[in-house]
Amino acid sequence: MVSPAHPLALVITHQAAATGFARAAALDVERGGIYDARSAAINVWSHPWTSPEDLAASEIVGTIYVEWRTPRPGLATLRRLDVDQERYRALLWRSIRALFDLPLRELPGVEDGAALT
Repeated sequence: MVSPAHPLALVITHQAAATGFARAAALDVERGGIYDARSAAINVWSHPWTSPEDLAASEIVGTIYVEWRTPRPGLATLRRLDVDQERYRALLWRSIRALFDLPLRELPGVEDGAALT
């Protein structure tokens, strides 16, 4: 079960969001990555599904939610981060940084993923 949501309000360009989703699709869990990109969310899995055993053992560790065209056309907002267990918090922040090319130190209260708002 995923923990309660950690709200975000990180506005990025539509292109940056689209690039992040494209990167997640390229690193899909069924192709050796850990991501499962949907229309407005990216699920992060514990490990790739490279075998039937991996598929059975893999678990969703968190989800990154995006609102497209928010606050206006041409922009998108990273709105929410769900983290299944505290031990995966850093992985989720690293995923945001890697997928969307974001320097997280610019977020108030976030030091390399150490704090969520």
